[in-house]
Amino acid sequence: MNIRKVLIGSAVVIIGLPMLLSLTAVVFISILNRTNGAIVSSGQKREYLLHAPPSYDRTKPTPPLVISMHAAALWPAAQMATSQWNEVADQEGFIVVYPAGRFGKLASRDGLSGPQASALIPRARCGAAAEAAVDPIKLTL
Repeated sequence: MNIRKVLIGSAVVIIGLPMLLSLTAVVFISILNRTNGAIVSSGQKREYLLHAPPSYDRTKPTPPLVISMHAAALWPAAQMATSQWNEVADQEGFIVVYPAGRFGKLASRDGLSGPQASALIPRARCGAAAEAAVDPIKLTL
């Protein structure tokens, strides 16, 4: 009887623990994957995370914009933390936008290759320009 309880308990742990860890990961990523804007690119809604330095003033000449693209396995908040562009932006006075891909899709099926990738860049710039007055000429990828 004790062996049966041990086997059942072990089975519950073996099955339940990965499910609990997966759920925890989904919740954790959802919390970290915060965005503060969205655009439509190639018919797909693309969210983005926009960072303006504390010195930013809409009434002054427009600052440059840096578009920081993340790898297929990342998301905007992870790219922000990995790249550390916000620290440089705060020091140098430029704006950074981190556009999102589509979660769970391969980059080649995500609309982020070829002409659709080219379409995302100006739309990310326009989205950032709508949020904060940026100079479209002062754009860095």
